[in-house]
Amino acid sequence: MSGNWLIYEGGVGDGTTRLKKKPFCCVRKQTNYVLRNGKPKTLAYASRQGKNFIVQGSYLSRSCKVMAEDTGTVVAVVRRKGEIVRRVSFELEVFVLDVVHPGFDPGLAMVLVLVLDQMFY
Repeated sequence: MSGNWLIYEGGVGDGTTRLKKKPFCCVRKQTNYVLRNGKPKTLAYASRQGKNFIVQGSYLSRSCKVMAEDTGTVVAVVRRKGEIVRRVSFELEVFVLDVVHPGFDPGLAMVLVLVLDQMFY
């Protein structure tokens, strides 16, 4: 599978509408996962409208964060749903996506989750 993903907005209708020429966002998979100095591993890089983001952590264990590349500000977090409700624990497929920075596009956060799922499964 390719390490670069261009994501386009989908259309609603009969399928005859053409895609926009500009992608909604671009995501690049990190190929070198060597941990250095105990830093979290970088999973992917994303860009949208001139803004760059880094996804770090472990998607397989549903523990990762999306950070603005220029400031390091955490803008979204993916984590396992850790609650036990009525003695039922949740599997890995049940997770929480928190958009923690005001103004960060929740649509981009969900796109990143979907692309990460394709990259790592």
